[in-house]
Amino acid sequence: MIGEIENKDTYIKEFFRLLKKGGLLSISELKGDPDKITTTEIKELIKDSGFTFDRVFGNDNNFTINFKK
Repeated sequence: MIGEIENKDTYIKEFFRLLKKGGLLSISELKGDPDKITTTEIKELIKDSGFTFDRVFGNDNNFTINFKK
């Protein structure tokens, strides 16, 4: 769903504000979604938000990527 949002930075900042310390932001993408963004694009989007990369589950086609606050 993150690929469909116009103001991604605004949403990422709000996710950070809402989560408690140690909270987890989890983003999933599926093959076939016309608005799908890659793990590299997601990492670039998140890099200055305060979240830290945790791990990726799945593969390039279908994945969940996690970040910790």
